[in-house]
Amino acid sequence: MASAVPTSPSPSLLDRLRTASSGPLFAQLVAPADLAQALGVTERTLSSWRERGTGPAYVRTGERIVRYLPEDVDAWLRAQRFTGTAEERL
Repeated sequence: MASAVPTSPSPSLLDRLRTASSGPLFAQLVAPADLAQALGVTERTLSSWRERGTGPAYVRTGERIVRYLPEDVDAWLRAQRFTGTAEERL
């Protein structure tokens, strides 16, 4: 079943992504549904990024269980920054 396109990021998830720098790793894990909502993409898009190796690093805790660490998402987002459209073509 296809995921609906999220409308707006969840404030609580955004806070977790911003402040998750201490504490046990398992408490910081972010589910694909939550990350998709925060990024404004579908879960299928996250899955495609994982298949192509173009999205944020992820943790697989079981055969079908995928989670993301906030610091990995943050690093990936920083790598997506551009100052102009010419930069995107490089």
